[in-house]
Amino acid sequence: MASTTSQTYKTLSTMEIQSLGQEHYRKRNYTAALEAFTAAIEQADKPPVSLLDGRAATFGKLGNLSAALRDAKEMIRIGRAEGYLRAGKVLQLMGKPDLALAIYERGLNKLPFCHPSRNLLHGMCKKLRPVVKPATLLDPFLFLPVELAQMVVDHLTFIELVKCLRVSKGWNEYLTSITKLWTNLDLSHAKRPVRVASVKACLRRSRGDITRATLNGLVTLQGGILKLITANCRELQSLEICQGLVSASLLEAAPLAHRLDTLILSKQCEVTIDTVMYLLKTCRDLSKAEFHTISEMGNSVAQWPTDMVSLKELRLGSYTPRICSSYRSAASLSLETLHYRAPNLSVLSLHNWSTRHRVDRLAYRSLSELSRLDLQGNTMVLFPVLPASIRHLNLSDSSISCMGTSQCDAILGDLFLPNLHELDVSGSNAMTPALLDRLLRGSEVGLNRLAISHAPGSYAPVLADCLRDGLLENLVALEVAGKDVGDAEMELLAERAPALTRLDVSCTKVTGLGVKAVVTRKKGTALERLAVLHCDGVSLDAVTLARAAGVSVDYGFPDPGKKSRRMSTFLLGR
Repeated sequence: MASTTSQTYKTLSTMEIQSLGQEHYRKRNYTAALEAFTAAIEQADKPPVSLLDGRAATFGKLGNLSAALRDAKEMIRIGRAEGYLRAGKVLQLMGKPDLALAIYERGLNKLPFCHPSRNLLHGMCKKLRPVVKPATLLDPFLFLPVELAQMVVDHLTFIELVKCLRVSKGWNEYLTSITKLWTNLDLSHAKRPVRVASVKACLRRSRGDITRATLNGLVTLQGGILKLITANCRELQSLEICQGLVSASLLEAAPLAHRLDTLILSKQCEVTIDTVMYLLKTCRDLSKAEFHTISEMGNSVAQWPTDMVSLKELRLGSYTPRICSSYRSAASLSLETLHYRAPNLSVLSLHNWSTRHRVDRLAYRSLSELSRLDLQGNTMVLFPVLPASIRHLNLSDSSISCMGTSQCDAILGDLFLPNLHELDVSGSNAMTPALLDRLLRGSEVGLNRLAISHAPGSYAPVLADCLRDGLLENLVALEVAGKDVGDAEMELLAERAPALTRLDVSCTKVTGLGVKAVVTRKKGTALERLAVLHCDGVSLDAVTLARAAGVSVDYGFPDPGKKSRRMSTFLLGR
């Protein structure tokens, strides 16, 4: 009978024999199916994977698992995904689920992400893992002590907590039972409009005790949500809006938060000066207020509406259109009355404002607690009178109309900043070498950061004298791009500035010798960051030396392949 069957198979093609084998398999005639699959494999020069898979399945039904595994391994050798699936099934029948899981995982590692069999392999892995590795899938909240579980969830962000709610019903019940986890409402990462029902759910979880809310435009642009939060959160102390603000909704909602301590509107939230003044008037308990983009209609001088005794930090940024770099806001602030309206200010930041209506020097001296003054991009007539309490002074990109000899003499007469820690006058004409010398010698704590990049005037002699006199021993960051600095000053920095870790000498006459001096200095803290952009005297060898010493270097030079003056920047060691 067997020889008759073999003679019959010789008259048929491989595909026809395979079809006969599949027909026998469907009828559960596994012995005949095995003969047919074997005859087809012997007849074919390169048997297709479907033949090997059919014979392996038949071997499995007949209980010959070793033979089935051999065919599955041959399928894997050919490079087909079906081999991993078949080998895993056979190993499970052999009582080896750990090896089956290893085969499935190997298949996932070998196959490309777009392969259609990945979903099947992933499903088999998901099914076997609880059997093979049950200990790795235990619910931590069921086995950890309550105190440890609470310490873990305390470190989760708001968006992570929301994701954890979807893990299981048990996790949802546990996390929603801890009220203090939901006191920080952070919807700044929302990528689609947030439903009112979702916000109400957050309010329920916090029991109305939300103390901090961070929102974006997908939340604030929806009517009523901002008012819903401020009206129902009795303990709300901090409100930050990242983008997309509608002034009308804020004007209606902010006064309802009676304990509001911090109000921050980012650069993406444009408001008018009238809106700012109304909020400062109605939210009288604010200690920190930041409005980074303020616009104004018409030429006016904004007056402070009320006393702001609680205000400690105030940041106001005037809107400056990019279409005209010389533009300054038409609005001006009445800074002469600020010292008695907000006498307890410790941080004052005014960006891109104008005080051209003033003909005398603005006096900030009455602000006895002021430690940080930021007047970046301001247009002033005269240098302001500064209090001795200032630690951080930023006059970068600012402009002063009158900086003649007589004005400088008047400034030198009352300029005394013994606590000055940081000074930035980059791109500003608000500083002269004489004033800088006075500030460096008058600082009793020693400057930690000095930035004078692209400021008009010759500062190299002042810098060299102060280095020789040991006045810059605490200097950590120095920016002197575009100044008259050379290798002599670099050698002084290497010897007299032991704490220096960040240095910007771009667009200067510094050469590789100067770079080597600061990189290979033997005393003090090692240099971490060096900028030598547009320095013709610095070669790639000097940059390589600095990089070998662990320094992050910003190095640029003209691209010889182009006629333009564009620079090719190489960020080494980053």
